[in-house]
Amino acid sequence: MPTLREVKKNIFTVAVMVMVCFTCWLLGGLVEEYFLGQTNMNMNMEEIKTKSKNKAPVPRRNPCDLMQTCPPEYYPFRIMSGVAKEILPKLCFNDQRIFETNLEKLGRGMNIVVLEVKTGALVEIKAFDMYEGAFSQPMVTYLKSISTGSFILIATFDDGATRLSQEAKTLLTEMGSKEISELRFRDSWVLAIGKGHDIGGHYEQIIHYGKTQHTVGNWPMQAVVDGCLRK
Repeated sequence: MPTLREVKKNIFTVAVMVMVCFTCWLLGGLVEEYFLGQTNMNMNMEEIKTKSKNKAPVPRRNPCDLMQTCPPEYYPFRIMSGVAKEILPKLCFNDQRIFETNLEKLGRGMNIVVLEVKTGALVEIKAFDMYEGAFSQPMVTYLKSISTGSFILIATFDDGATRLSQEAKTLLTEMGSKEISELRFRDSWVLAIGKGHDIGGHYEQIIHYGKTQHTVGNWPMQAVVDGCLRK
């Protein structure tokens, strides 16, 4: 029969074993909870990142960088005059950079672009010097020859008024301009019209030399019009 001392020893041993087992169980639970927490945290972070990527708004850009979106039955456009000899005129039509891709066709004076209304296709680019030479009459002849059902977009570069004849001003007024009669030396001017076609609005701007903030030296700012041309 075991002695009292042996009984106490056995009880102590059992108690120690129970404590060790309990401690191991407790530590195991804590370790499991820690790693599960880390895993869940990582999963949550990945989920947040994925959702952030999915929900991030995609920057929207309108054709020709317009503020508004043109309806399907309209062409977006922006035309800007040149300034002095440093800044060339610019034209974006239906998101195509017309002047920038045809620099060799630009010139001092009046730069005229003709496009088909139905297809929006580029027909021709012509430049008529209005500072030197007799080019006003050839421009009149050219404007009269343009086919009905065309867009006509015009931008000045350098000077577009010195040799511009009264006949040319009268013709452009008949075609839709409201400002051409006031065009003077070094003024900036742009116009978008339709020949035999209602473009859905009036698009024209004139910036007078000496009356506005200067862009280059004592030259006026660029004249700019943009919007949506009806097909």
